Amino acid sequence: MAMGPVVGGIIGTSKFVYDFWGDTVNEASRMESSGVPGATQVTKPIHDLLKSDFRFESRGKVYLKGKGEAEAFLHHAENTGRVCIRDVDGP
Repeated sequence: MAMGPVVGGIIGTSKFVYDFWGDTVNEASRMESSGVPGATQVTKPIHDLLKSDFRFESRGKVYLKGKGEAEAFLHHAENTGRVCIRDVDGP
């Protein structure tokens, strides 16, 4: 999971599909593919935003193809029934 700017748009002429592009999408994809089963791997900005509401385990630096090393954190699923909704403004 990552956060940051993205570009979104509609693709197609007869069957429309909405999609997102950008470095943030690529970073989130790399976080997912380098993660571990049973946990959600997040970037430091996501960790910093949600650390007061959820528990995270530091994974240290992970290699993200096309980006290099990035600090990563793991959130292990818990059945707490808690939901965190935040309104996050851009930079």
